Amino acid sequence: MPSTFFETVCLSDKERVQSSVIAWIFSDECKAISLQDKLTALENLIKPTSKWNNITSMESIVEWQHMDILILLKEGGDLKDVVVIENKIKCDLHDDQLTRYSTQLTSPHILDKNGNPKTKEPNPYCRATHHYGYLTLINHNNVTDGNNIVWKNFIYKNLYDELHNGLNNGNTSDPDYHITKSYLTALKNMVEVANEAIKHPCILFLGKSHTYNKNFQSKWDY
Repeated sequence: MPSTFFETVCLSDKERVQSSVIAWIFSDECKAISLQDKLTALENLIKPTSKWNNITSMESIVEWQHMDILILLKEGGDLKDVVVIENKIKCDLHDDQLTRYSTQLTSPHILDKNGNPKTKEPNPYCRATHHYGYLTLINHNNVTDGNNIVWKNFIYKNLYDELHNGLNNGNTSDPDYHITKSYLTALKNMVEVANEAIKHPCILFLGKSHTYNKNFQSKWDY
């Protein structure tokens, strides 16, 4: 280990790489999983109050106003819903960032870091229905920010399960299928390593060559 392309790149900067791949999968650009299966996956992860029955296209962007992932759900070209996902693997929340993000999403203008209008540039997402997700490697509780917005926590294991289910219906002849499958293999390995470390935390404090870690050495890079 690492044994796949995604395992190799994920070790360099986990959150940024993961966010970019997740954004690609939840967009029309990725042909590995159907739009309906992507919507089903998002519904199971985010649990919106109503199903997205009329969505016809899906776009995603990363690092908009420092938000990790925005998934744009459109109906006939018109933006209807925005799913924002804060992705946390290596560090915890800081500086009231969730409050700043929900404030920005609902503001009619782009804001500066102090929450003031930076310019008269309009916010293209303020009129959409917003949904808030908090993605973590290990289980956390939902987080309520300073605007009383609930960010629904889901873990990478949940993400893997939902995407794996969608990929089971995928087009195996499309190159995107094999790219997505490779990513899910890396995701599965990362989740398994995290779970093993939680069950046996002493492996984190003993050297790689320690006798106790002889069965963990191939996964040590994680």
